[in-house]
Amino acid sequence: ELTEAVESYKDKFESVKIAEPLLGEVGSDATVINADKAAVAEAITAEAVKTAEYDSLDAVAADSTAFVFMGHGTSDEAKISYSQMQTQMEKLGYKNVFIGTVEGEPEETSCESVIAKVKDAGYKNVILRPLMVVAGDHANNDMAGDDDDSWLSQFEASKNFDSVKTQIAGLGEIDAIQQLYAAHTKAAMDAAVKMTVRHLGQRAKRQNSRSLMRKKKKQQKRKRQKLRLKMEPIQQSLKRTVPCFM
Repeated sequence: ELTEAVESYKDKFESVKIAEPLLGEVGSDATVINADKAAVAEAITAEAVKTAEYDSLDAVAADSTAFVFMGHGTSDEAKISYSQMQTQMEKLGYKNVFIGTVEGEPEETSCESVIAKVKDAGYKNVILRPLMVVAGDHANNDMAGDDDDSWLSQFEASKNFDSVKTQIAGLGEIDAIQQLYAAHTKAAMDAAVKMTVRHLGQRAKRQNSRSLMRKKKKQQKRKRQKLRLKMEPIQQSLKRTVPCFM
């Protein structure tokens, strides 16, 4: 949708480039992961562990505590990214880290599904944290609010856990996430510069080719002029010559 919106204004700018999203390219299914997803998974988990004042994720697990990162969710095909993030957590060995979404799309990320997963995994304590760049309305209300439908209230109402706590902080506050955004932006800018240089090079090549053609034509014209100057005396002499017949 963002790309389509920007596309409609492309005639207003000389050039518009869109960088890779935070989680990188969206794969075809839940098993597809990449370096960006790994970097984000490591960064947000490390920050959550630090904020909870544990020495390591293993120490968190030993305390029967699980982290639940709540994203927004979407009905778009890109929703597979949340499932991929769960796969990424598992690939990293983060068994006590779970991914959920406010919208409950994909279905396995709904609050009910995540509660069941955490319960089945045997964890008795839960720490909820937003998987969003900014900790705004969704984090403060949908996740940590007092209403019955908030994630905090639903986890507590399930009676499956001894404690449910929240961490209110957006991804944008994490230095490693900032660096990843900066790297994606730089990559887009470098690609744009490279394309511009290539375009200018091609234009210069065309201009140089046209210039060489003009130069060649001028040289040919000068040769013809010189030849004409050489031939003029001979032509004049031939005109003055009177034929003699024996």
